[in-house]
Amino acid sequence: MKSAIVILGFSSFVFLVACGSGPTKKATRGKLSEAIVVSSDNHTSDRQIIGSIEDEDKREDETNQPPIIVNNEKLTKLEVVSELKSNSVRDSENVSERLLFSKGGGDLSSGEFEYQEHLSLGYGWKSINNEFIVQLEHQNLSLDRDGFLYDSIDGSLSIISWGGEYHRNIITNKYLEAYFVIGGGWSILSFGYRNEFTALDGTKISSDSVEGINIIYGAGISFRPSKKLSISAKYTPKLFVWDGVTRESFENDVFRDFLSYSTLISLEIGF
Repeated sequence: MKSAIVILGFSSFVFLVACGSGPTKKATRGKLSEAIVVSSDNHTSDRQIIGSIEDEDKREDETNQPPIIVNNEKLTKLEVVSELKSNSVRDSENVSERLLFSKGGGDLSSGEFEYQEHLSLGYGWKSINNEFIVQLEHQNLSLDRDGFLYDSIDGSLSIISWGGEYHRNIITNKYLEAYFVIGGGWSILSFGYRNEFTALDGTKISSDSVEGINIIYGAGISFRPSKKLSISAKYTPKLFVWDGVTRESFENDVFRDFLSYSTLISLEIGF
C-alpha cells in the first residue's frame, strides 16, 4: 500500500513538472526544420540561419498599418495597446479610500410592515470607474397595525446587516457619476415578544431572532464638488432570504423572504 502511494505521488510530481516545464520562451530564431536542414551533412551552403522572415514581415506589418483615430489623434496599433495599458495602470494607481454615511428608507414587499428606516456606515476603495464598499447597516421596520404581528411583537423589528457593495460607473465626468450597484451580505432580524412566555422545557423567552442572507442590486448618481467629497442618491432593492429556524429553536413559519426598497442619500469623504 505504501509503495503504491509513493508511486502515485511520484507520478503526480512528474506530471506536474512536465506540465509546468513547457515552452515559456518565444521562438526568435526561425523554425526548427530550418535548423535541421542547415545542420545536415548534405547541406553545402553556409551553415547560418538568418532569422525568421515571417517575424520580420509581421513586425513590418504592425508598424506599417494605417493609423487608428483615438480622441482625434492618429495612433498606430502598438501605440493604442500602449495607451490601453497605461490607462489600466493609471486606474489601478488612482485608488483612494473612502468613508461613507448613508440614510434613507422605503417600503417592504411584506404586508406585515409599514415602513423601514435605513442607516449605514461604510468604508470603501474607489478608482476611476470602480468602487468596493464594506458596510454595516441598520434597518428599523415599523409594523402594520392591521397585520398579524402587531399584537405580538414589542415595538418594531430590527435588521442588522454586514456585507459589501460593488459600484461600476456607467457615466463619468468631472462632477457627476452614474453607476449600477450589486452586492450582498449576512443579516439578522431581531425582535422582542410583547409578553414573555415559557417554552416546553421551562425556558422563559422574551426575545428572538432569525438569520439570513441578502442580495442587493440597484443604481445611483453621485455629485462630486471635489476629489475628496461626493454626495450621492441611490435606489437599492434588497432581497432577504431567512433561515428556517430561529435563535430560540422555533421553526420560522412567519418571516418569509421579502424585499426592502431603499432610497438612500450618502455622504462620501475621501482621504
